[in-house]
Amino acid sequence: GDLFGFTSSDKKNYIKEVRENRFPILYKLWKEKSPELTVCFGKSGWNYFTELFELNCMDYDGLENVKIDKTKNVILIPFLGNGWISDNVIQKLASIVNGNHTLVNNI
Repeated sequence: GDLFGFTSSDKKNYIKEVRENRFPILYKLWKEKSPELTVCFGKSGWNYFTELFELNCMDYDGLENVKIDKTKNVILIPFLGNGWISDNVIQKLASIVNGNHTLVNNI
């Protein structure tokens, strides 16, 4: 079937279209709204998130499967489920989101 006008065999052109047309719009909105924290889900998309938000990510506090850009307060994590991320990591990330500590203070 079609995915937004593209067939499943045309993934390369779909991604090209998204990068050229949606990324600039998303980036502009993200900059305008200036969120306190941005969490990006899906490890297979980390390269796209890095490109979209112009990130310089590094490992975070020894947590497996977590990358952060502390200057932009962006966290990259895998999807939450199927053992992709441990309960310990989720608890630490929840602590960040709840304001118990910040990314900048813990690097």
